[in-house]
Amino acid sequence: MFMKSLLVLVITLTSSVSMAAYPYAGVVPQGYAPTVSSAGPQQILRRGIEKISKFRMPQGPKGLAHAFAFMETEISPRFDFSRLTQSAAGPMYRRLTSTQRATLESKVKADFLETLTGNLSQYNSRQIQYFPARRVGRNQASVSIRLRPHRGRPMRLDFRFSRHTGKWKIHDVSVNGSSAVNYYRGYISRSMRQKGRAWLDN
Repeated sequence: MFMKSLLVLVITLTSSVSMAAYPYAGVVPQGYAPTVSSAGPQQILRRGIEKISKFRMPQGPKGLAHAFAFMETEISPRFDFSRLTQSAAGPMYRRLTSTQRATLESKVKADFLETLTGNLSQYNSRQIQYFPARRVGRNQASVSIRLRPHRGRPMRLDFRFSRHTGKWKIHDVSVNGSSAVNYYRGYISRSMRQKGRAWLDN
C-alpha cells in the first residue's frame, strides 16, 4: 500500500516532470552541489516543493543523468536514510558489519528514490494544503500536507523530522497512515529470507 501510493516528496511537489527509473549510482554530474540547510522542517519542505516544481528534465541522453543529479542533490539530502534503514531493520541491524550496513542503506535509498521517479504525478501549489508544523519533543517534529487531486480522494502525507547536529532531516513519511519504515521492514525481511546475507554482500 505504501509503495503503491508513495508520492512523497517528488510526487507531491512536481508540477510537470516525466522521469524513468534510473540505475542508482554515486556520481553527481558537474554543475550540481549538495543542498545543505539549517532551516526548520516546514521551510525545508516548502523549499523542496519550490525547487521541484521548477525542475524540467532535459531531453536527450543526458536527461536521466540530470534527473538523477537533481534527486541526489535536492531530495536525498533532505532525508535521513541511515535512521530510516536502522528503524526498518530493527535488531538485525546490530548484527550486521559496517559494510553490510552501508550496503543495506544504499539499497533502501536506491529503492526509495527510484520509486519516487517511477511514480511521478502532477500536482500544483493550489492542490497542496499545508498544516502547521508540530513539535514532538525537543528534536522531533512533524509536518503534514494534504493533496487534493483532480480525481479521487484527498491524500494526507506526514513527514517526520529529526534534528541532528543542528540540521532537520526527514526520517519517515506516512501516506494515509502507511509509513516508509513499515514498508521497508517488510522489504528487508523478505529479501533476507529469500537471499540471506549474500543479499548484502554484492
